[in-house]
Amino acid sequence: MKKIYKLLIKIRRRIITVLIGKELLQNITSINKINEEIVKLKNVVTSDMTKINETVSQIEKDMNKKTDDLNRKSDDLNLKADDLNKKTDDLNRKADALNKKTDDLNKKADGLNRKIQTVLNTQLFRDVIENCEWVKDKTFAPGGWDMDNAALYTLFHILNSAKPKNILEFGLGQSSKLLYQYTIFSENAKALTVEHDNNWIDSFFNGLPENIKPNVKQLDKEIIIYNSIETLSYKNINKIIGEEKYDLIIIDGPFGSAHYSRSQIIAIVKNNLCSHFCIFMDDSERIGEKETIDEICKVLEEKKIEYLINNYIGDTIEKKHHTIICSIEWNRHNILFYRQRINHV
Repeated sequence: MKKIYKLLIKIRRRIITVLIGKELLQNITSINKINEEIVKLKNVVTSDMTKINETVSQIEKDMNKKTDDLNRKSDDLNLKADDLNKKTDDLNRKADALNKKTDDLNKKADGLNRKIQTVLNTQLFRDVIENCEWVKDKTFAPGGWDMDNAALYTLFHILNSAKPKNILEFGLGQSSKLLYQYTIFSENAKALTVEHDNNWIDSFFNGLPENIKPNVKQLDKEIIIYNSIETLSYKNINKIIGEEKYDLIIIDGPFGSAHYSRSQIIAIVKNNLCSHFCIFMDDSERIGEKETIDEICKVLEEKKIEYLINNYIGDTIEKKHHTIICSIEWNRHNILFYRQRINHV
């Protein structure tokens, strides 16, 4: 039995060996085939990569060439742009020089126009008073602190056409010389001038003809508060005016303030204005006077009074303006003889 068992073991081992060898052989054969396929694929990939590399290389060459062309064109454009910028800079410099010359010419023309306008205003005022029977003293010296020719012309037109009866004037000056010649000539017309400077009053009276006697009241200046802002006014003005009603108020004093200039007129408009009236504000190109004019208009509107208002450009050398505010009835005299703006309440 032992011999048979050993024989069987040998046979089994041999069978296993044969089977394993056969399987190994088959596996080796398969591996060889796979290696062959790998070699074939490798050759194909190598060939394809070669073609791809050649294509990429060609593309790079083409791109490099195109890039070089673009760079050359860009350099050319940059050179042209630099040249154009230089020409533009030259043109800008010439334009600046031309603009400067134009500005200089405009300034000269503006100055000349101002001088011409001043001459025209002077001549216009002289013409209207030349043959006026009530303007006896024609020696006026407009400008500076006083009214200019344009303002005097407007005031003359108001006095001569509307013939006011009770006049209040703030600030003694050339307007006073015209005003008091009017009161001398006109029946029942009277005027009061308020002035702060005694020296100026004495100097002004010394230069007047004997027949002109202005009714001047000297009142000191004082600082008052209006709308929480300090502004210059006259001391005790209310005591002097009382309950008097005025149909013409001329405002050329005191000295101007930065805000709400000559604001004493606002209370007078509330309490001392005739039903038919005219308010003459000089120096209305200034902010302070403009603010006061706005306050006057507010008072009139609160009192439901219709009015007309117009601003006039005076002698352009000094760039002065004056503004007229009047009742509708007063304008039947056409005192607003330029463009009008009507304010209806």
